[in-house]
Amino acid sequence: MTFSITDEHVQYLREALNLVNRIREKISKPYGDKAYDSKSIYNALCGKAIIPLRKNHSTLSRGSNYRARIAREMRRKS
Repeated sequence: MTFSITDEHVQYLREALNLVNRIREKISKPYGDKAYDSKSIYNALCGKAIIPLRKNHSTLSRGSNYRARIAREMRRKS
């Protein structure tokens, strides 16, 4: 487990990427909430992330093939 304390001027995704990059080898199944539904997080975690998609998610592959594949699977199931 790792954490970081920041002030209100630090973007949460940038800090999340810093944390992921520090402990990438030690992560087996990272979990996150919808706030972390971003291409950069999916790409940094190399497809290991378990993060629910936002309601307005796109099924296009604009920067993250892994995230787009999950979005297409979710659309098919709903």
